[in-house]
Order: sequence, then C-alpha cells, then structure tokens
Amino acid sequence: MRHWCFILSVLLLFVGNPSFAYEFIYGDDTRTGTLFAKDPIVVFHGGRYLMYYSIPPHDSRAWEGWNIGIAESKDLRNWQRIGEITPQADYEAKGLCAPGAIVRGDTIHLFYQTYGGGRTDAICHAWSTDGLRFERNKTNPIFRPTGSWNCGRAIDAEVIAFRGKYFLYFATRDPQFERQLLGVATAPLGTDFRRSDWTLAKDAPILQPELPWEGKCCEGATVIEHKKKLYMFYAANYNNCPQQIGLAVSKDGINWQRCSNEPFLRNGLPGEWDESESGHPCVYRDQQGQTHLFYQGNNTHGRHWLLTSVPLKWKAPSPLPLWGSASLPQVVYPDLPQPSLKGRESEGAVLVIDADAPDPSVIRVADTYYAAATSGNKPQAYQRYRSKDLLSWEPMGYIFDEWPEWTCGSFWAPELFDLCGRTMCYYTARQKSDSTSCIGVAMAEGPEGKFKDYGPLVRTTNEAIDAFVFRDKEQLYISWKAYGLDPSKRPIELLCQRLSDDGLHLQGEPFMLLRDDERQGMEGQCIFRQGEWWYILYSIRDCCSPKSDYAVSVARSHSLQGPWEKYEGNPILEGTGDSLQSCGHGTMVRTPSGEMYYLCHAYFWNRYKEGRKAVLFRLEIGSDGWVHQKK
Repeated sequence: MRHWCFILSVLLLFVGNPSFAYEFIYGDDTRTGTLFAKDPIVVFHGGRYLMYYSIPPHDSRAWEGWNIGIAESKDLRNWQRIGEITPQADYEAKGLCAPGAIVRGDTIHLFYQTYGGGRTDAICHAWSTDGLRFERNKTNPIFRPTGSWNCGRAIDAEVIAFRGKYFLYFATRDPQFERQLLGVATAPLGTDFRRSDWTLAKDAPILQPELPWEGKCCEGATVIEHKKKLYMFYAANYNNCPQQIGLAVSKDGINWQRCSNEPFLRNGLPGEWDESESGHPCVYRDQQGQTHLFYQGNNTHGRHWLLTSVPLKWKAPSPLPLWGSASLPQVVYPDLPQPSLKGRESEGAVLVIDADAPDPSVIRVADTYYAAATSGNKPQAYQRYRSKDLLSWEPMGYIFDEWPEWTCGSFWAPELFDLCGRTMCYYTARQKSDSTSCIGVAMAEGPEGKFKDYGPLVRTTNEAIDAFVFRDKEQLYISWKAYGLDPSKRPIELLCQRLSDDGLHLQGEPFMLLRDDERQGMEGQCIFRQGEWWYILYSIRDCCSPKSDYAVSVARSHSLQGPWEKYEGNPILEGTGDSLQSCGHGTMVRTPSGEMYYLCHAYFWNRYKEGRKAVLFRLEIGSDGWVHQKK
C-alpha cells in the first residue's frame, strides 16, 4: 500500500500569487486510491511534527464514515503517513473528523467532531502521550451550543489558550440549517476539557457570512496570538464554490473584525492545483518561530483533496487600519524571475533551447517549469528539461531510459500534465503488433520522479498521435489528432474523450473538436479556458521538411462540444521574416503573474539540419476575444 507525499521546497521571498508559494503537497490514497486529505492541524510533540487530517471512508465501506489520518515530519515539508484514528465509541460510530489539537506538557489534546449526525454533530475530546493512541474523554461530546441563533450543532474545533482561559472556536448552522456561522466558548486554564467546564462566551455568532465571496458559510477557524492580539484565519463559502480564506483580528478573543473585505488567500487560477478552492486553514508557528498557514485545496470539485502550507511573515500595514493593528500576516512568496523577451526576439520568438527539441510540452509546478520533447527513434525516449524562468533550460534525463516493452519506436509529442501532484506523460509511439502509432501513458510521483509506463491508452482504426490533456472543472479530458478514420471520406480530426480521475483510462465515447476541412493539416493542439471562452491552438501545414511552413492557428468556443469558430486572421504565429522559417506544436503555460507564453518548436532559415529548436512566444487575449502574439 502506497503512502504518498510529493514535496516542493521554495525560496522564501515576496512576489505575487499563492498558487506557487506552497512548501509541500500531501495526499493520502490509503482509503480510496485517490489522494484525499482535508482539515489539517499541526503540532510539535516527541521531537517531530504531527499533522492530523480528515480522511474519507474506504470505497468498500461507505458505512464507516470519515476518520482522522496521522502524518509526521521532521521539517514540515516531508510528510509520511503513520496511522489513523477510527471510531471507538457509539457517539462517533458514524465517523469523526475535522481535528483540532494542542499540546499541554507531554500530552496531545485532540478536539474533533462527530460526523453524519447533521444537527446533532458535536465536539469531542481525546488525549494521547504518543500521538497515535488516544483516550476518549468520558464526558464526550464535550460541547454543543445553545441559543436561538444556532441549530445546536458544533463542528471544526479550534482551541487556544489566551488571557487566562481556553477559547474553543467552532462552526455551527443557523436554525434553518442554511448558513454556517462561527461561535466561541471558554473554559478555565486548569480544565481537563470535560463538558461541564465549557461555557458559551457569546450568545451570538462571532463571525458570519456577510461579504459576496463568503457565500453562506464561515467555518474552519484557526487562531494564533501575535503581539497580544488574536488573528483568525477562516474558511468562507461552502466547499468548491469556491472556498477561500479570510482574516480577522480580535483583542479579547470574542469580538472580531475583518482585516479586509477581500480574501486573504484566494483559490487558484484555472488549471492550478487549487482551482476549486483553497480552504479550511490551520495556522501554526514552528519551533524556529516561523509562521505557516496550512490549508486544503483541489481542482476537481472535490473528487480529491490535497494539503499544503505557505509561509507567513508579519508586517506593519500601510496605512495603519482604524482598529490599530501594528502588524498583519502576509504570505511569503518565492522570488521567481519573470521571462523578459526584450531584445531577444526573432519574429517575436526567443530561442530558449538551442538543440533539437521538437513538439515541446511544458508545465509549471510551483516555482519551476518542466518540459519534454520528441526523441524519435533515439535509444532513450523524451529528453526532459527544467527552468526557473522559461528562458534558461537544463537537461534532466529522460522520460524513459529504455523503450516500453509494447513499443517499437517513433516517440513523438510527449505531453506533460500535473495531476494532483503526480506528473503524467501522454506520449505517441508505434506499437510492435502492427507498427501503428497510438498514445501511451506514464506516471511519476512528481515532475522530477521516475516514470512508470502504463501502456497504450488511445488506439483507433488508424493512427492516433499528439495527445493533449486538460481539465474542465472536475472532469479530465484527453484530446488527440486522428488521421482520417475513413481515409476516403474524412479529413484529419481533433478528437476528445473523458479520462478517469487517475488519468489512466478512457471513459465514454470520443467526440470531435475540430476537423481539417481546409486539408492543410491539423495537429499539435493545446486547449485552455480563459473567461467565457475555450481556445484551441493548433498547428497547420508542413511540420518537418526542408520547405516547412508550419504555423499556429486558433479556434474558440463557449463549449467543449462546440460549435468551434476558427479565427479569420489565422495563422496567428508563423515564420515570415529573415530568421524564423516556421514554428508550431507547442503548449501554452501561465507564469505566476498570469502572463501567457507559448513554448513550441521552430526551424530557422538555412539551419534545417540542426533540427527543430524550442522557441518562446508571448501571447495575450486581445480586445476582440482572440489569442494573439503579444508584441
């Protein structure tokens, strides 16, 4: 059984967007085979960090409900699963989850919610001296709120000692069970956390959804003390709506004021790992005094969940807010260099890999770009590269050191895809059985890992090449170039089909995206969404001969199923000047600041024998709603 964790370290400096500042990615696949971990809480105990988190039922045991997973780490970045907490008492028989935890002396005190009871779910308490085996509080459940403002439910516990007492923050619903609210209870410092020691500190919500981005939900509060004030990070809006993280401050732990009308940490951009949400935070100060914000995210509308953290620093706001906080937390971002094409263009393209690197595919994972290129019949398949700025690339080995057993050469068009932290490669190769080109799939545990081949994925009655994989909300799709399936009647088509969540199996039936009615060639597609439009960048004409006039065209549609409209001004990229002969077959990638770049291959005039070199174009969506080269 695989206990999976994919790690990324980053430089800790300021710049831009939370989607690339994360310190690690962690997922637990022991329950369902899909990476799934939610609701993190972190403590230091016994010389190591422990993280408790929610895990779903086993696929074959829906009756068991949610439970709690346990992972440990020495450095807060490399996590290993070491256990789980399962029901022991009748009140938690339907499940237990959403842990909170504190350390007092040599004991970890765990606060968690029952699951599956609806209005009757409540906060429970257990303790442990080894972090793995927990003794339940005999008075469990220890807390459920009273009052006409709530429904009597309590979930998402967070406990902190402040000003001579313990504060228990919790989420509840209104009497109509529609809006999620935050409340607080207190207990004396000497408590053993029994039920009778907790008193509702305010007979009203301390925070409730009021801002548009908060929807109908404020939940998952996590609190830290800084300079005699409490700062609360909270999850707003229900899961995947999207949930985002807000920030509030309090002098007494009971009366709270938002620090901004905007989210502190937003969900990711389209295609990012946390596109569907960045939610349910945990703020933690480590043994060196560095503050971290842990949180959950996904880009599949809840089909999987991953955990990560970003480092925080405390900085005085300017101007000073009316409520007078001398400092506020800010995310610490890696100092990523931004591509600068000025002075390096050849017909708008920059030569970035001065070697034969046809059909390049590129992805960005945190602060690093990764690429792979066609290798043909070379003994090692698909050269891999990495870069920090899209301009300077270093080789880093191959996708395959040896050809997969089912293949017999013609390794074309590797397509990289970041799938929940795992790196997929969808590639074209000829199969031994009949020498027909088809599309295979391989997977690595991260972009620098070793790839395992899973064999052919797409085979048709004729050849299938040039895979491109993308996501539409929770659904994965694979597209490819299909040579005339009925050569006497049908031209080249770009087809598309649903993929399984693990990216290894086709689902449903293929459907057509575009057809080469002009009979000018159509391949090397790249598909992405921007606003209300889907775009396909595709290559036309002669790719590979000494007279190559390869070029890039674009089509758009409001729906994947079409109808697709081809741009009247096509092609949008081509070689027409003194240096660049032709260009095409590439991938669009976004920088952390959202800039669009297109990495493709090109021939240069009078340098045909040097092969197809990798070049970089800058793109933009024009005022007309079409993709253009940005000059």
